[in-house]
This record gives sequence, structure tokens and C-alpha cells, in this order.
Amino acid sequence: MVAKGLSCSDLAVVIVTHHPDPGLLRTTVTGLVESVGRLVVVDNGSGAVLDSLFESLRGSGAQVVRLGRNRGIGAAQNVGMAEVADYPYTLFLDQDSHPDPGVVIRLREAMATLEAAGERVAAVGPVLVDTDTGLERHFLRIRGPWLSRRRCSGEERWIETDFLIASGCLVSRQAWKAVGVFDESLFIDNVDLDWSFRARARGYRLVGVCGARMPHRVGHTARRLPGKAGTQLHVHKPRRQYYITRNRILLWRRPHAPAGWIWHDLWRALIRVPLFLFYVRPAWPHLYWTWRGLLDGLRGRTGPLPEEES
Repeated sequence: MVAKGLSCSDLAVVIVTHHPDPGLLRTTVTGLVESVGRLVVVDNGSGAVLDSLFESLRGSGAQVVRLGRNRGIGAAQNVGMAEVADYPYTLFLDQDSHPDPGVVIRLREAMATLEAAGERVAAVGPVLVDTDTGLERHFLRIRGPWLSRRRCSGEERWIETDFLIASGCLVSRQAWKAVGVFDESLFIDNVDLDWSFRARARGYRLVGVCGARMPHRVGHTARRLPGKAGTQLHVHKPRRQYYITRNRILLWRRPHAPAGWIWHDLWRALIRVPLFLFYVRPAWPHLYWTWRGLLDGLRGRTGPLPEEES
């Protein structure tokens, strides 16, 4: 058992931003900065228009690292980890996530309890609540060619999973050093999926904490689909479809990607095309960027699009 009132002073928070909402980011930072050992905001090239925002965050006690250009999520996370190298645990957040201090404490307590029991835990994460629908996201386990979706129920304290979304993920530095840095070549999308698969391949556990719930926006918009209640198609901005498609194809080729996930993800990719045709308007920008991502994924192209580098 972990002592009640466990301190989070050995925990650092890294928030990655790119043109964030000033009010939401300020609220998140001021709500957490006094509760943890250190809080670092790594900004991916938001420009001079937000200079006053970042100065105000420094004034509130946060450290701000501005990269000057958009170097991608993996690069920003690695910069954040370098900045907090003296902390054994790091909580990653996106700019649109807003956990309260209680969530951070429950994640830290779960990590401490699991480690005290001798478990090799790479990371723990909260139950994510979709801000568009109010629905809780499930945790996934790969069972042969099938994916098992599990949600917290009853008296469960946590659920083992094969994948944790980066936002809200509390990472052990010891495990991070063993698994390796986040893959900067993917730029955005699926960086967390790749790291999760590498951690699992090295024998580490990933755990969802049922007592920690965090609002999180999934995609740019959501479209309700017919059939089972609550079924949603999460739609990102068209250009994001390029990275989603390209990086999934890149991951399919990697030795640490589970065969069952590859099989399921291939079918999922094929199904999304007609869904975009029927339920997204206009569909052609999404299909165009999906096609470009397909071609570059097959070619093995990594890094940002040329348009992102200017």
C-alpha cells in the first residue's frame, strides 16, 4: 500500500503546444504548477503572436522552451524529457487536455503501488473522457488477431493495456531510457503508439488507472454513425490524415508492431475511406491527404511535409 497523501514533488509535467488556446493553457498551467516538482511548456513554433502568453506562464512558475519552428510532437517531447532529466517521472499533456491535481496524484499513487509490488511499469494513464461526446475512451488489449476493448467498471483499480495516448501519460524515466526516445521521424501522430509497442516488446506493462478521469478532445470534430449508440467517427483536419495514414503504414513494417494490431488496423483503414465519402463534407480534402499519406508510407518517407518545414 502507498501512504495517503503521496507527494508529487518527484514528478515533472511536460506540455507540448502549437498555437494553443491561451485561456485553456493558462488554466492548466496555473492549476498544476504548484502541485508538481516542475512544469515545462515546450512550444512548437507558435510565433511571436503568443509572446505575452508565454511570458505570463513564466511568471506563474512554469519553464517555457520555444523551439522556433514546428519540430513535431516527438521532438518536443524529447526536448521536454531533457529539460526534466533529474525527475524520475514525467507527465505528458497536450495543450487541449485539462487534468486537475487530483488526477495527477492518482496516477502517481498507481505508479507507486505497482512498482512497490515489483511490476515493470513503463507508464500509467487516465481514463480519457471525450469532450465532444462525454463518453469514456476504452483501453485496448491485443488478443491474437483481435482487439479487446475494455472500460473500467465495478471495483477495478486499473486495467492493463497495450497502448496509452501520450496526453495524460505518466512515464517512468527508468523505463523511458530502456525503451528509447520518442520517434521524431514520425513528426506527429502515432508517436505514442510506436513507443507503447516498443515498451511492450521489452516486457514493460502499460496500465490505465480507473480512478483518474481526464477530459480530452479526440479529433477536430465528431460525426455520429448509425448503429450502436455512441459510435463516432472522429474527424481530424484534412492534412492530419496524411500523417495518420503514412505513419500507420510505417508502423506496420516495424518488428515491434503486434501482428494482431496490424491486421485490425489494415481493415480499419479500409473502412474509413467509405465512411469519409458518406459522412464527411467535403470529403475530397480528406481523401487527397489520405492518398498522399498512402503513397509516402509505401515509399518509407518520414519527417514533416515540405510545407511544414518552411
